[in-house]
Amino acid sequence: MPVLELAPSLTVGFLAALPERPGENVIIDDSLRFWREAAKLLLELLCRGRFLPSLEHASGDGHFRAAWKLLPDETYDQERIALLQRAVPLVCHALGLAPTFTAHESGLLLESFFDHCGDALVRSFLARSPVLGTGTTPESRIPSAGEAWLAALTSRDPSLTQSGYEMAKLEQQLQRWNLANSKATQHRVRACLQLQPPNEASDSPARPAEWSLRFLLQSEDSPDHILPAADLWAGERGFLAESELTSAELEEVLLRGLGTAAQHFPPLRRALESPFPCEAVLSTIDAYEFLREAAPALSKAGIGTMLPDWWNDQASGIGLRLKVETADRPSLSSDRQSPLGMNQLVEFSWEISVGENRLSSEAFRELVQSNIPLVYVAGRWVELKPKETKKALSFLDESSRARRIPLIEALRLGFGIGTEQLGLPVVAFDASGWVRSLLDATSSNFQPIEQPAGFTGDLRPYQLRGISWLSFLNRLGFGACLADDMGLGKTIQLLALLLSEWEAAKEREAPPPAGPTLLIVPMSILDNWKREAERFTPALKTYVHHGSTRAGFSTFCQEVAGADIVITTYSVVYRDLQIFSQIRWGRI
Repeated sequence: MPVLELAPSLTVGFLAALPERPGENVIIDDSLRFWREAAKLLLELLCRGRFLPSLEHASGDGHFRAAWKLLPDETYDQERIALLQRAVPLVCHALGLAPTFTAHESGLLLESFFDHCGDALVRSFLARSPVLGTGTTPESRIPSAGEAWLAALTSRDPSLTQSGYEMAKLEQQLQRWNLANSKATQHRVRACLQLQPPNEASDSPARPAEWSLRFLLQSEDSPDHILPAADLWAGERGFLAESELTSAELEEVLLRGLGTAAQHFPPLRRALESPFPCEAVLSTIDAYEFLREAAPALSKAGIGTMLPDWWNDQASGIGLRLKVETADRPSLSSDRQSPLGMNQLVEFSWEISVGENRLSSEAFRELVQSNIPLVYVAGRWVELKPKETKKALSFLDESSRARRIPLIEALRLGFGIGTEQLGLPVVAFDASGWVRSLLDATSSNFQPIEQPAGFTGDLRPYQLRGISWLSFLNRLGFGACLADDMGLGKTIQLLALLLSEWEAAKEREAPPPAGPTLLIVPMSILDNWKREAERFTPALKTYVHHGSTRAGFSTFCQEVAGADIVITTYSVVYRDLQIFSQIRWGRI
């Protein structure tokens, strides 16, 4: 069978680029799908910085080789690796021919793939970006074991020719270094960065606001348990007093984490020039970069972050507040003579809100024009996204010319539906008058309805509340969705509502509600609706329009004129749409 051998870095690139759904003439078998997922996990770990340098014994010759090893997270990554191990296709074990073939355990197979391909990819990156320097030493002296090791980490040849005391000492140092990290992972301790804002903004360009980025050790299992770096350097151990980790190992965990953090957030590097770093002082621009870009990346890299509460709290940020004003309706208990409905025009206005505080249009315009991403407004720091706030400013200028909109549009905007053009989130919806009554519709503020006298049965309290709610919305001209669980009596609630309206009109000696109610139901429950209506509301006349012998237009109109309820099915409505369209229905 012809084969193609690929270098490790090319192998990962090929696997990761395999499509989820190949073309018609391409078949990807289970083994390729498996290695594609392994390659994606490898790339993710490398992007998150989950790897570290190591020193390994070369096979059988007493020498060493420099290598890069993956450092998966103790829980999240290990669980995913375990899933891959359980999913290794059997064909992936066929690494030789009988009788020399030996089955490889799935764990060793994946470990070998991660080791070889991960090492190759890191070297490939370092060859383009010499982070560790050129690895050269003057010709006049022999490089030390550490220098040779660093050079071997970045070169194509990982082997080290040095041997003896220096290499053994370097190996011990690396083992202690890795042991501290391994123990920290085992004991669930990590470095953490806590951002603390200044109490107020500075009005002086010569004295800009200073943010404090404190360095801490944090428990991964109990994030509230922290040990400030200043206390660690002073010899205190805080919540780690009973930990097996030594103070030196804790210091190593902190410094290693800060080194990783500095790769993602360069403003940290100046603070790390101190032998005992405790915090970094940031400008407002740097603080915003930390919040927006660095913090998510640090979390993925295994570094803890503690951010101000307001950062992820949309309600405390800057947003839009919609105000809708309508007159009070003196009586909502009268019959449906002039329903308001969704197309009723209502007066509206927009306000800028910061938490519970209002911001004038002029003040908001000044903030937008300042182009500063973090501003101190109404006693709190607020994020301003230039693109979104400029869009909001433009929207406010346009909406100021309109004073009335249909209620349906106001409700959609107030509840955050279709607000992409606004720029800012809608954080509050203030209403007055009958709209407020609509929004506050509960069993405590709408008129309860008693069971109709002609109803042959007993309605439960929750069913009476349902009827009262339907009636309340109906008088305002709104439909409703009665979402009780199956078997709780939605059918009889609607029937009771219809009977209640019929009895109320009869008591006032007024004509019944204009037009019958059209019920469109699945064919499987057509007869059930007819039986329920005849059983519980015998005073209401029910007409069923269905079947091959159903009435034509003239007879249909005569039957409907004397009916309170017309029951039909979806398919019949589709076929007889012209007939149904000629009737003025009171409710559908």
